[in-house]
Amino acid sequence: MEKWKEHLKSENILVRYKTKQFVGILKNVKPIKKFDVDLFFRIIEKMTVFDG
Repeated sequence: MEKWKEHLKSENILVRYKTKQFVGILKNVKPIKKFDVDLFFRIIEKMTVFDG
C-alpha cells in the first residue's frame, strides 16, 4: 500500500486520479474463501493474449 501512497504525490494528474480509484477499490476487498475452478477455466478459455 505504501507504493500506492507514493503515487498520490505524483505530478501527473492521471496517475493521482487512477491511484485514488485503485486505493478506493482496495479498501473494500475481502479474502477469497472459495475458488470456482470451473468458472476460472471458462473465463481463461475465452481470453486472447497478443504479444505487442
